[in-house]
Amino acid sequence: MCNLHSHGLRGRTSFALQNILSDRFVRVLYKDHVAEGLSPEEGTPSAGILSPLLWNFYFRKVAEAAKGVLLNHHALDLLIML
Repeated sequence: MCNLHSHGLRGRTSFALQNILSDRFVRVLYKDHVAEGLSPEEGTPSAGILSPLLWNFYFRKVAEAAKGVLLNHHALDLLIML
């Protein structure tokens, strides 16, 4: 959330994003078996409508730190060429 604040996302927008990204619970269903659930501490919801946008906010720091390395990315895909 701190990274989002540095991009000017504050107030109600920040509050809404915090609600989306916190207190999540995931578990896997395979055939008739349901795995024990867990709460992810990082990342964005898979297939979430805001996930690519949020990923790009966080990716900016990676791109800034990777001087001299060619990075090509689209949505949630990343290609690193040394």
